[in-house]
Amino acid sequence: MRECYTNEQRRVNAEADSLVKKIAADFRKEAQDPTDGQAAIAIKKAATAVLRSQIAWRAYRDQHCRTVELSWTTGSGAGTAYEQCMFELGKERLHDLQGFLQPAP
Repeated sequence: MRECYTNEQRRVNAEADSLVKKIAADFRKEAQDPTDGQAAIAIKKAATAVLRSQIAWRAYRDQHCRTVELSWTTGSGAGTAYEQCMFELGKERLHDLQGFLQPAP
C-alpha cells in the first residue's frame, strides 16, 4: 500500500508543480496585452503570486504530513500514513489549481 501511495503522490505533486508553471506562463502571456496597462500589472502579480503560493503550499504540505507521520509514534503504519497524506493533499491542490484553467463565467 505504501508503495502505491508513494508513486501516486509523486505523480500528483509533480502534476501540480507543472500546472502552477503553466498557469504562471499563461498569466504572463495574458499580461503582454498592451491595451490595459493596469490589468497587465495585476496579471503579472498573479503570475508571481501563484508561483509563491506553490512554494508556501509545499512547505505546509511537508510539515503537515510530517506531523501525521510522527503522530503514529511507533509501528509500521507511519510511512504509509505520510505517503497517503502527501497523496491526498496533492490531489486537493491539483483540483484547486485546475480551477484556474476554467473559463471565467
